[in-house]
Amino acid sequence: IGIDQYSDTRFTQLTFARSDAEAFSRLMDRVGRDEKYYSGAPNIVMLPDARATRDSIERAIDDMAKLMHPRDTFILFAAAHGTSQNGRFYLIPHGFRSGPEALDQTAVGQTQLQEWLANRVKAQRVLVLLDTCASGALVGGAERSRVDVPASEAAVGRLHEATGRPVLTAAATGKGAAEGYKAEERLFDELVLSP
Repeated sequence: IGIDQYSDTRFTQLTFARSDAEAFSRLMDRVGRDEKYYSGAPNIVMLPDARATRDSIERAIDDMAKLMHPRDTFILFAAAHGTSQNGRFYLIPHGFRSGPEALDQTAVGQTQLQEWLANRVKAQRVLVLLDTCASGALVGGAERSRVDVPASEAAVGRLHEATGRPVLTAAATGKGAAEGYKAEERLFDELVLSP
């Protein structure tokens, strides 16, 4: 999933989400075809921009689940907007419309993601990569990422216990995920070089 363009004007248009998802897809295709690790071609579903609606994401999960075997590897990569409310993570899909019940009605909520990972995805090897703001809420809402290792490890452990699936997130609960080289450089300076 890679979403740069949003129709809801409350969201800043992103620059690198789609290209990151496309690059990740190409890499997984190359690795998945390596006979040292896997047999057969990988099944990659790319959902860029307008193709990444809440319904199309669920449909893609369902379609893949029908083809999946326990011996398979499943990787969910999402680069998009995300938010948290009351400690719960929400992936903001294309077609999101703001309003009083918007998160529950048009976003992909934490409950939905956990249900997919725990009950629909049959693969024994699963990895979830969320490059969104506030994605840390999915793993228990660690207040600080990268710096507070014990809290992050405990949160990942809680999600792993709930779904059996490891998750890597770009930002802690309520925190933004920086986009672009200069933003990453600034984040590195803040985390590593500050006293």
